[in-house]
Amino acid sequence: MRASEPHLPGSMEHLVVSAGRVLAGPRGEEVELGPGDYMAYRGDVPHSYEALAPGTMFVLIMQHV
Repeated sequence: MRASEPHLPGSMEHLVVSAGRVLAGPRGEEVELGPGDYMAYRGDVPHSYEALAPGTMFVLIMQHV
């Protein structure tokens, strides 16, 4: 698991899963995602992501405004 502290105010993270399963989102509000799933969540609060299966791949884009 990768736990992350808050980034700059107004930051957003965008995550797209290409293979496997990922648990991601703000701490305490994480959701499970699979191949083809997309989510956006606030990056200016504590958050995390975790690969739930071997070979998991995803793209993470951080947006700072």
